[in-house]
Amino acid sequence: MERIPAPRGLARGADVESRRFAYVDVLSNPDVRATLPGYADWPTFPQLYVQGDLVGGCDIVTEMHNAGELEPLIKEAAAAAQAAAE
Repeated sequence: MERIPAPRGLARGADVESRRFAYVDVLSNPDVRATLPGYADWPTFPQLYVQGDLVGGCDIVTEMHNAGELEPLIKEAAAAAQAAAE
């Protein structure tokens, strides 16, 4: 299977450079690759999850970023995670 890197736009749109995040290489893990699309009924990769909830794929994340909707979602999740860690 050809390896296609996740679009940089997904990472840029989610502003992950300044946030703590995790990722899963679905091409290296066939069990995750087979199971994940059914988890949230979303058939394609990449997928962005925030606090365990599916936000969407690259197109949706890019649209949210361009509309100014993504940054507040990420900041709220980061604040909640930090509060839970304290």
